[in-house]
Amino acid sequence: MQLMHCKKYLTFIEGTMERMFVNNNFPNVHVIPIQNGDSWTVESLAKRIVSMFKTKNMETDKIVVWLDRESQVRSSDEIRQIIASAFQGIGVEEHKLAIFIPDKMTENLILADEDLIRSEFGIEDYSYPGDGTHGKSELKNLYENYKKKKYKETDHGVQLLKKTHLSRACQASPPVQQLRDALPQNCWWNR
Repeated sequence: MQLMHCKKYLTFIEGTMERMFVNNNFPNVHVIPIQNGDSWTVESLAKRIVSMFKTKNMETDKIVVWLDRESQVRSSDEIRQIIASAFQGIGVEEHKLAIFIPDKMTENLILADEDLIRSEFGIEDYSYPGDGTHGKSELKNLYENYKKKKYKETDHGVQLLKKTHLSRACQASPPVQQLRDALPQNCWWNR
């Protein structure tokens, strides 16, 4: 049997659910937790991520930054550009960088896979409410109304992320394509 080259990924991820998902499903990916929030400016967040990257001093094939937009005034594209510029300022080539910033949060990625939500909750006429929705609240409501239980992001969210088909989610939420582009074509989650 021939072993395939496994790319070296260094990921900067905000959120416990997202880190648990990556750690459970991609054991060879190196994960560095980052904090996001309203108390940081986007510029200081970008500087902090780049500083952690330089401190890590690790040869990588791909650097992935995954954080939520939350209630930032700037758009996901503007935030992405600021972070990309900070990396390019230290000589990181653009093709080595993938920045995924769901609007508002990663739960929106799950909700954008309309087929998953229809089958998971038995809602035949479900359609994605759109980027910018408070996805966590939407999932909490779905769990309470259709499964009669409380949504737990570190349990249910991780399971739903694994079931999400990125190819379907990017049809309803174009930013998901950036995450798909970061993954190798033969990755099981990139279906």
